[in-house]
Amino acid sequence: MTQTFQVYKNGRKRLRGEVSDDIMDHSSHTTGKNGDNHIILQVNETRIKCQKHVLIAKSDYFQGMFASNMKESSSDVIELKGAKADVIQLLVKSLDSPLLITEDNVYDLTEASVVYQFQEVLESCCEFLYHSLDHSNCLTVMTMADMFSLSELFHKAKTHSLWYFEDVARELELYDLPEPQLIDYLSHNALHCTDEWLVFDVLCKWYTQNISCNSDPLAESLHSNGENNVNEIDQCSSSPDNHFSDMNTDPKELIQDSSMPISVKDCNPVVVNVVAPGQFTDRHTSNNAAAVPSTKFCELLKKCVYFDMLCEQQIQKLLHHPLVASDEDARQLVADAAALRKLHLRTRPAAQVSKRKSPTAIMCFGGHVCSSLTCVKPDQCEGNSASRDMLWFSQETCAFSVEALTKDDNSELGEKALKMIGCQVTLVDKEVFVSGGEAVLGRNTWQMTMMAFNCFTRRWCCKKVLRQPRRHHGACAVDRRHLFLIGGFGRFRKILNVVESFDVETDEWSDHPPLLQPEFSAAVAVCNNKIYVFKTQIQQYCLTTCEWSFITISQPISSNVNFALTFGSSIYLCCKFTKNLRMFNPETRDCKELGHFQTECMGCVLLHGKVYWFEDFSNSPTVECFDPRDKSFEIVGKIKNCFLAGEIISVPKYPVFSPSALT
Repeated sequence: MTQTFQVYKNGRKRLRGEVSDDIMDHSSHTTGKNGDNHIILQVNETRIKCQKHVLIAKSDYFQGMFASNMKESSSDVIELKGAKADVIQLLVKSLDSPLLITEDNVYDLTEASVVYQFQEVLESCCEFLYHSLDHSNCLTVMTMADMFSLSELFHKAKTHSLWYFEDVARELELYDLPEPQLIDYLSHNALHCTDEWLVFDVLCKWYTQNISCNSDPLAESLHSNGENNVNEIDQCSSSPDNHFSDMNTDPKELIQDSSMPISVKDCNPVVVNVVAPGQFTDRHTSNNAAAVPSTKFCELLKKCVYFDMLCEQQIQKLLHHPLVASDEDARQLVADAAALRKLHLRTRPAAQVSKRKSPTAIMCFGGHVCSSLTCVKPDQCEGNSASRDMLWFSQETCAFSVEALTKDDNSELGEKALKMIGCQVTLVDKEVFVSGGEAVLGRNTWQMTMMAFNCFTRRWCCKKVLRQPRRHHGACAVDRRHLFLIGGFGRFRKILNVVESFDVETDEWSDHPPLLQPEFSAAVAVCNNKIYVFKTQIQQYCLTTCEWSFITISQPISSNVNFALTFGSSIYLCCKFTKNLRMFNPETRDCKELGHFQTECMGCVLLHGKVYWFEDFSNSPTVECFDPRDKSFEIVGKIKNCFLAGEIISVPKYPVFSPSALT
């Protein structure tokens, strides 16, 4: 992957070699002794010639140097100790020609551009790292961005590493983390992990990999029998309760030496002194001394693993795990956790347990908040010009609020797409897709371009064009990668049976077998590798065999299902303008009523294991919730001056992370 660095000045692209008048005026006073306005940068045995006035224009570091009374300000040769000659050559080359940034040089270039304050090169490197950010490099990028206080890049890398933990756990990079960074990462309460056993598994593999450098006799004993230990780790992690047994990397592979993309150790910008103190260090391998476990395993276990999120069977397996069974303190820690868990189960309503907080929040796409007491609908407010906004819901205050979003050229297109009649709003991984819809029914004003809102960057972007017009269709996400569009209305109000999927990574469409019966405004849910389409009857699509079938249930559904929410191995069913909540079990095909809310439904969503229920159109809608653990219904509160005109869904939401130097 490559990227070309280009220079911009005062809103326009500056031609290579073009120098502004103020720079030329300054350069007339900074020519070298030879009078040719050239200087030599000495890096070890390499001499690099460059134009002094251009170097001053591009680097605040050298501008400050030559404007000072330092001896280097009048010297023709500047020695850069600790620098890398090939990196300095790239920086000098960028002064008058495009700079080619690659995966091999981007880390060194970023480090050098920080040390020698080449701002334009730094911005290009950050842009390159952002676009090339993936599971294999996010932790390295995060560490580097933290060290150099690159705020935007740090936030993006940390958010990526936390949200995609299950994927990052496969990468060698994670097992090269120094101990403090590992603890900070695994203990984070917003780590997106659906099975806490994976955190324990990662901790064991990291500890086993770095165990040879530990002076602890137990550690040396375990390392001497490393092959047996890692096999036992695999056996422990392949339990029926572990949802990741099919994705875990073989620990024996993880113990092998691997290379990190960069080491950014001891990197500090130097302005006054020309000598850079060894910033450009070589990339290290997995034998990094910084990763030597200095903390006992039981302490690492206590800091990193949330025992409350392990089931009883998993806690019992912990007691027999070799790393736990061989450590008396670790055994006692797990035994105490098991006893405490039983106590919490008996006194759960009053008990306060520490759990990872899923990084999700409720969002209304297309709602309206108004300060007017008479506001009922957006079209009756502010001269019929009220905005349709994206609103965040707070459970603590029971209120929706408009949060500032990142504005760009696609913002208006995204907001326009939300106003389409019959459009579908669907979360696929970290992006919310708005598909289909019609501006005015019967006027051939179809919305054909899909829009996507990135919940991490909070930006809209245009996706591929629909293959045919749709509105009031069903939609669902499969395996965090595919968006399925099902049925709906097409041209001339034709009810569709067409099923197709969109791959969000490749931007490609795929065809699937049609519905057995055309449907519109149907609720769709995914459970146990099957898609369920609910209306007055249920159609099931097996993603393995690619076959549709009708499902006969014990108790027929009397009204149209508008919302289907998957929770574990069950699906909650809700209907607009009704008060009852049902639960469908795909395995037993049993559909039973769980109870009634006090208000009629306008929208419902799952958040942190609870069903949140929003009242029908009102200028002060009531919010209720259902807790599946004790099957209780309760009123959360009323929302003041808010009109929920859009789709209500649960989306990922992280706070803005800042580098440690800025917090």
